[in-house]
This record gives sequence, C-alpha cells and structure tokens, in this order.
Amino acid sequence: MERRALIAMHDLSWRETIEELAQDKGWQIHSVATLDDMLARMDERNYGLYVMDPNLGTYGGRDITPAETVYERVRVQPGVKFLAISGSDRVILACKEKGIPAISKTSGLATINSYI
Repeated sequence: MERRALIAMHDLSWRETIEELAQDKGWQIHSVATLDDMLARMDERNYGLYVMDPNLGTYGGRDITPAETVYERVRVQPGVKFLAISGSDRVILACKEKGIPAISKTSGLATINSYI
C-alpha cells in the first residue's frame, strides 16, 4: 500500500523539514501552501498523513479554521494521522480545545518525527 502524505505549511523551511522527515519514514510527499490547494488535493485522493499549519494562509494569525476544516474531513478515516504544527502557543491551545492534534514547533523535531 502506498503511503501518501499531504503537507501544508506556509513556512517554506518548516515545510521542507517536515517533507524530509516524512520521506525518511517512507511517505510519498505532496506539498501545498494554501488551504484551497490542500482541499483540492484531498478531493483527488486519500492520504495516510496530514501535517499542516493550523492557521494556514494567515501567517501569524490565530484563526484555526483551516485546521478545523481539514481535521473534520480526516478524523473519521480509520488509520489516518493528522498533526497541526504552529509556533504560537495560543494557536496550539485553540486546536487542543477543539480536539485537534497539535504540537508546537518548539517541541523539537524529535517529537514531530516520532508522530510521523
């Protein structure tokens, strides 16, 4: 079975880092930079791993609607992994309050890598 990951980060350096971590674990990577592109990719095929900025498209913003939208679609799929990653503790807290799996960029790459 092909392991496909959809990664949506507006921070290019973080997107590249997550791509490398996922590739090292055998994931075939598809990357996007906008919520519209992410949703379009999701309509085209299923993925086993989703990693995204919870506030995708509003760099520095606190609106987690993008993560809510994507997580609502993937949380019902058995065996699918989802992770929101942000540098903002407030954004992470908002995700956790909504039941969205999220961790801070400051948790370190080892923590992120263990999830992927």
